[in-house]
Amino acid sequence: MRELLVLMILIAFSGCKKSDAEKKETIRVSEELNEKGIIENSECPPGLLYGVAQLDGFKVYLQKTNKSDFEKRNAEDFIKFHKTENSDSLEKAVQKRFPDIFYKNDGCYLFHSKNQKEEIIVMNYISPDTKSSGAYKFVGSYKDFILINKQYYEGEGYLVINTANREMYSFANEPRFMNEHRLYSLGDNYGTTDLQVYDFEEDRYMAIEISNLQGFRPRENYPHYNGSLVSIKFDHSLGSSFYEFHIQENSR
Repeated sequence: MRELLVLMILIAFSGCKKSDAEKKETIRVSEELNEKGIIENSECPPGLLYGVAQLDGFKVYLQKTNKSDFEKRNAEDFIKFHKTENSDSLEKAVQKRFPDIFYKNDGCYLFHSKNQKEEIIVMNYISPDTKSSGAYKFVGSYKDFILINKQYYEGEGYLVINTANREMYSFANEPRFMNEHRLYSLGDNYGTTDLQVYDFEEDRYMAIEISNLQGFRPRENYPHYNGSLVSIKFDHSLGSSFYEFHIQENSR
């Protein structure tokens, strides 16, 4: 009996030690996130975990909101790319106007992505091995910007070319305007919410990845045209949740 009592005390003590260790680990992770400027006066959403690819002077946090506030932003974008129904015509027009930017070598464009630090080949190519096939189309334009859709095996991406300075940025999802000088894209890519922001006036680029735990998937999102807020609707197994992604400018 005495031996059984000692054994029970040891088990209880070891359980307490494990719980304390887990608490310390949680605090350590939270402190690291705070140091990176990811959590600030906000609830850490259940089912969502941050990962930072690049901040470049931005400070961000995610805050829970409600359905009524979200629906107030459910409106057509008033700043947007002017879409074309004839991709070939737009392509020929920009080739003529910007021959030093839109020229082909061996039937393909070669662009240098500023945010990915790599060359991107854009071409229409059908291969017997479908995984090697690719296609593109000129989607639209807005002022100095040309939007291109790049399609590849089981996916797609978007390129935005700034004809004023010849810079090109790549986006995982179709970009939208937050204001006159800031673009963002947001979408679900294989279980991860990717948020990218490009401020072409200040030449800043930010990339955030949100791991979607518990089945969270972004379904709708709308910008606030102050350039610092995006409203997001997440669907999950229990229904829907609504969040606001705050983007603040900070010193680099």
